[in-house]
Amino acid sequence: MNSKFRSSVLSFPTLVLAGVFVGSVAGYSLGIQIIDSGRVRATGSRSTSFRNFETYHFSGSSLCSPCHDRLNSTDETVISLVSDWTQSLMAYSFVDPLWRAKVRSETLRNEHLTGLIEEKCVRCHAPMASVEAQYSNSSIDLFGSEGLTQESNPLYSAAMEGVSCTFCHQILDDPALGTDEGNSGKFKITEAYPSLWERPIFGQFDQVQTSQMVGSVRYLPQYSAHLHESRVCATCHDLKTPYVDANGDLVTDKEGNLVLFPEQMPFREWSNSIYGADEGSSDYTRCHECHLSHAEPTPLSRIPGQLEAREDFSKHTFFTENIILLEILDAFDRALGIGDVDFSEVKAEGEVYLSGAGMVEVKSVTVDEDNQLWAVVRVENFTGHKLPTSIPIRRAFIHFTVVDQRNDSVLFESGRPLADGRIQGVDADGDPSLFEPHYDEITSGDEVQIYEGIMENTEEEVTYTLLRAARFAKDNRLLPYGFDKGSVEDDVKPAGACLEDPNFIGGEDEVTYIADIHDVPISHLMIRVELLDQTLSYRFIQDLFQDSGDSIVSRFHSMYEPFVSRFETIESVEVALEMVN
Repeated sequence: MNSKFRSSVLSFPTLVLAGVFVGSVAGYSLGIQIIDSGRVRATGSRSTSFRNFETYHFSGSSLCSPCHDRLNSTDETVISLVSDWTQSLMAYSFVDPLWRAKVRSETLRNEHLTGLIEEKCVRCHAPMASVEAQYSNSSIDLFGSEGLTQESNPLYSAAMEGVSCTFCHQILDDPALGTDEGNSGKFKITEAYPSLWERPIFGQFDQVQTSQMVGSVRYLPQYSAHLHESRVCATCHDLKTPYVDANGDLVTDKEGNLVLFPEQMPFREWSNSIYGADEGSSDYTRCHECHLSHAEPTPLSRIPGQLEAREDFSKHTFFTENIILLEILDAFDRALGIGDVDFSEVKAEGEVYLSGAGMVEVKSVTVDEDNQLWAVVRVENFTGHKLPTSIPIRRAFIHFTVVDQRNDSVLFESGRPLADGRIQGVDADGDPSLFEPHYDEITSGDEVQIYEGIMENTEEEVTYTLLRAARFAKDNRLLPYGFDKGSVEDDVKPAGACLEDPNFIGGEDEVTYIADIHDVPISHLMIRVELLDQTLSYRFIQDLFQDSGDSIVSRFHSMYEPFVSRFETIESVEVALEMVN
């Protein structure tokens, strides 16, 4: 993939004069003054690209690309780690207009907790800015006149870089990683260095040359196996959040500790699956083995030349099912301040990636003497976590149709997607206080099997405000294989009627559809089934847009409108009954 961002190249040698780092970047001068016990600040003329920044702990990705882009693998494929990353959602975690709108909505609904909300959300969506603010004892301000979203803010570039190279590769090998003590953004970065030439940066490859990296960007590469492990991802992707009661007060236990809601727990879900439960098994699969694409042996750097090619090398593509956000970024890249980025290839890869997430099949079909068709539909989850997983704003569902092939007329239909983003017959899409239950049998077009997490507040009312979410009223998201719904910890335990459904088990679910086919001969019947994905559920979006009077929410509203009817297909099948009977 070719990024439209242009790399910046540090000239050599660099000079250190009176505490000032002097070099040149892409034809213009750059001065980095060392201040405040080793902290640094850009002092010279700067690029218009925020990717050229440098702070005490971190450097922008443009400083990584001269060496880590344009690598030649043994099969002569060109691998560009930074360019691939600049087309991933990791690069736009702070730019993400949905994230900004949701954070703004949450603060509008709980203004007295604005600082807590913004600090919690910035921690993982702008981790480099969060770290630098923490080490300088500065508070986080996101949307204020001097907040992180303003170019005048000294940490603006660090925030705009999102989840970038020098952040992930500086996460320390803390025993707490992968536990509640290390998750929810509680990663650790080295606080201070003996010198700026000894800043450690970690990778999973040993016996690396260090002089080039120390001399050019002043990082000391070090081997650490933890960069190859899923627990590094868990530090941000397992997230528990506090919540408030009807009075807006934070809920605490008897000891005065905040009670937390498991907002998103893909790592813990993975840990309870066959893919993460037993590291010694043949099924064991780490996060990056699915979310990054494998490359043939490739040298770690382009400079210096003649470096050996390393096995188990991964591109930095970071696959996602969130294609709608890629569409928005692609359509509004310049308006979002990220330059002119071509997302076409990564969108296509995302569609292929999503198609491998699950499967749907018609397991059996019978027609009884009363002209009732009984079809057992089976769905599978091929991911290492729930499907859909992460923040509970997504939903997957079954669209089941029985048609008369003679004129393609619909005899029975459940789960029809509509042009305004609703799903026909779904209770929540008609009434925000309701939600569609889990089904083992479906007998009406007003019944739809939706795999989703529905939150409820302390008054046991459905809510789409994250800070009011106390528990799940329903969580029947498809479980990964190996997941035992009866014995898992409460943080990832399913909720609702699916617990009593014997056909809802680890890796799969079966739903029986019972439809009246009238007097249509069986030989003329066709069953069509789709397993569909909607990244932003209709009711979540409608709830968010209640705050469209605010400019930040309104901005996302306008960006979302062209994609309101977007549904993604995981898999679809057709079965002609003349072939079955």
